[in-house]
Amino acid sequence: MSTIASILVFLGLLGLTAWAVGAWWLGRRRRRQLRDLARDRNLRFVAGDPFDLPDQFFHVSLFTRGHSRLASNIVHGHLGPLAVRLCDYQYETGTGKTRRTHRWQAALVQTETRFPGLICQPRSCHDPLEAIFGFDDVRFDADPFAGIFHVWGEDAQFAYRLLHAKMTDTLSAHPHVTFETQGQTVAVYCEGLLEPAEAIELVLLACDLLGLAPEQLRRDLRLEAAPPSRP
Repeated sequence: MSTIASILVFLGLLGLTAWAVGAWWLGRRRRRQLRDLARDRNLRFVAGDPFDLPDQFFHVSLFTRGHSRLASNIVHGHLGPLAVRLCDYQYETGTGKTRRTHRWQAALVQTETRFPGLICQPRSCHDPLEAIFGFDDVRFDADPFAGIFHVWGEDAQFAYRLLHAKMTDTLSAHPHVTFETQGQTVAVYCEGLLEPAEAIELVLLACDLLGLAPEQLRRDLRLEAAPPSRP
């Protein structure tokens, strides 16, 4: 091997080593920041996924996409009465040369109310959700919400009751997040990984959106889900 070729190989290996060390350091810093921010809100942090979130939340559309699904850097616990999860999430599509890794930030809130399926996805999403079986387009005319989000749902009347003016204004102020209700889960997620402080804010946003659900709507849904009384 010539001297020049040896130097190029050495520089290439040096570059790979520097990249690996840099990625390790950034990952370590991210985990430390998430752990500290979680502690500030009396939440817990775990680097792995002891909950198997992709399977636990497979009913949420984000966790049905692609293959090789992986959740990590999980913040969990309770904010008030609400059980919350925050995770770095990734999945892959394609194989071989067409393989692509998709990374998302996801916040999940568990609630006692069982909501019909509904998805508000930004029209600017680079990795848009395809049509979902049983979901229909729900048309909204009010701007800016109608221009920012594409809405699908199982029940249009539920969508119109849930997405009242204050709810749509709140969502419009966060034009890059997807908002989803599915059963007893409220999910808010966005493409790419957020900075740790912004990721924690995503959990708070999910809780705020759940708090904006009209109480009368929740009562009606609980009544619909209740077993019929015996004569």
